[in-house]
Amino acid sequence: MLLLGSQSGRESEKMKETRLTAMRTPSGTISFKEARLIMECQLTQITTPAPGDFYTTEAKEYIREVYQTASDYRHYVFGEITHFWIRREELFSIF
Repeated sequence: MLLLGSQSGRESEKMKETRLTAMRTPSGTISFKEARLIMECQLTQITTPAPGDFYTTEAKEYIREVYQTASDYRHYVFGEITHFWIRREELFSIF
């Protein structure tokens, strides 16, 4: 699984290299047959934090220290869990 987040799919065939099998969940999204747990989410918001967004002085100072310029800020991604699937004897069920 580490391969999936560490290489571009444009420059390699990650599915062949990982030997994962693509499958569709009952709701129609694509996942991997080998997964023991699948959490499907709907993207709700992407935001970039700023020091003023935090309540405590410590948090504000931490953001100022770690992210020296606004271009250093990381994006926070929020989503709503829409389905949760657990593998049970080769079948997926809603938990």
